[in-house]
Parts: sequence; C-alpha cells; structure tokens
Amino acid sequence: MKRKVFSLFLQCFFSLLCVAQIPGGIAIDAELHKPTEVIDSADYRFIYLLRCIVDTAHMDDPLIQKLTLKVGKKYSFFHNGERRELPENAKTDGWSLVASEGLGATFIYKDYQRKIAEVMIAGCGVSYHWAYEESIPSQQWVLCNESRTINGYECHKATTSYMGRDYTAWFTLDIPIPEGPWKFYGLPGLIMEVGDSRNHYLFTCIDAVALKIKEPICRYDWSIQKKKRTDIENIIKRIHNDYKGYLETTKDPGTELLFFGPIEIPYNPIELE
Repeated sequence: MKRKVFSLFLQCFFSLLCVAQIPGGIAIDAELHKPTEVIDSADYRFIYLLRCIVDTAHMDDPLIQKLTLKVGKKYSFFHNGERRELPENAKTDGWSLVASEGLGATFIYKDYQRKIAEVMIAGCGVSYHWAYEESIPSQQWVLCNESRTINGYECHKATTSYMGRDYTAWFTLDIPIPEGPWKFYGLPGLIMEVGDSRNHYLFTCIDAVALKIKEPICRYDWSIQKKKRTDIENIIKRIHNDYKGYLETTKDPGTELLFFGPIEIPYNPIELE
C-alpha cells in the first residue's frame, strides 16, 4: 500500500512539473524504454528550437524547447531528445524521463512507404502512450516570391492554413527533402523555420547535419493504447481543465491520491480543429 501511495505521489509530482508548462501536448513521467526494432537509418539529423506560448495571457513568457527530427529513406522520426533522470530513490523502477514541456511528449513517425504518420503522445499519470495514425499531412502550401537567409541557408517563403492556424514557413532548396518539424511536410526543401500568425508557435532549425555515420531510427517497447485523435485531444483538454478530477478517475483501485498544485492549467494546443 505504501508503495502504491509513493508511486502515485511520484506520478503526480513529475506529471505536474511538466503539465504546468505544456501547451498542447501532454505532461507525463514518460518512459523511454529500450529500442526493440531498427526500422531505418537516418541520413540527416535536424535540431529545432521551439518557442511556444503556454498561457496566452502571458505572451512575454514563452517556453523554449529543443526537438529532434531524424530523416531516413523510409521513415522520419520527430521527438524530444532531452532526457531527464528520476531521483536516486526512484530508479529501482527503471524509469527515465523525457522532458515533456512544449511538444516534448509527442513522438511522430512518418512512414513514407505507407504515407502514414504515426503519432504517439505519452499518457499523463499512466505507463502507456496514446497513439493514432493519419495520412502524412499534406498542407496546401502557397509559394511566395520572397527569400531570406536562415542560419546560412537561402530560404524561400511559403504559407498555409492547417488545423485552425495560419502559418508562414521558410524552406531551403539546399536540403532537397520535403520535411519539417512536427507534422509539417510537402515543400520542395527542408523547412528551416515555420510559425503561426498569432506568434504562439515558432520552430527554427538551429542545427542541420548530413550524417556521415548513419544513426538508427528505432521503435521502442512502449505500451500503446490506440485512440482517435479527437478523443486524445479531449483527454488532454480535460487534464488542463480539471487535473485533479482526471487523476481521481485514472488512479489504480485502492491507491491513495496525494495531489497538490493548480486545478486548472493554461491550455493552448497547437491544433485548434
């Protein structure tokens, strides 16, 4: 019984630390387990700096996070590579953390052969990942006759509307792959920067590496619970609006809930539709 109480205390503690800062993805003491399968080899590795607004009432207080995109011939993998360790007294459970602020709890595989995006979001206060599949997003890009230099790359402007937000992107033909951060895809070159018109989300590529020694793109032994995207979004919204109520209904039977922190958490998801 004490162990159950202590385990849930840790879940609440670490989930709360993350969820208090997360805008649209979800907060979790996310378990990144060992790789179970190598599905591709990455030819490129890109690091994006995400600047996002967690609370729209505080536009001057953005969250800054680094996210990684690996691109191979069959797959790409977008994820948060910033790892955290649990305290010494919790390591017996074999847990490890990924920093889940921003979109850090979101993992996206784009399967080029099936033309499917597999999206996984680490579940809050639970040991599994929510997951859904959708066609690789094909944003309707409008190419513009404007250019600028970003991190030494000549970039060209494109605009689109996607999932309730209007975006401006800058892509480079120097890296002729149709990829970008998060779900962005389909331009004739790598997206070096993309941001929405409300200045809530801005991705900027700060490191672009053509890998001389290829890096594996792996699957991991995550426990997966498949749901519809809209159902996952409703869960996430509930967590932000009633975090305590969510934990009360998802805790293990007979486990005492040791809760502290805010009841409502600012909610500003990247997808508005």
